[in-house]
Amino acid sequence: MHLDIAIKQLLQSGYVSISAAIIFIRKSQLIL
Repeated sequence: MHLDIAIKQLLQSGYVSISAAIIFIRKSQLIL
């Protein structure tokens, strides 16, 4: 049970970081 919760939290944080990176890349492309 605890491992499943930890894995879900890691996946959620990973998705957040990936989405943030995509937004940052899009903004940098707009500036260029």
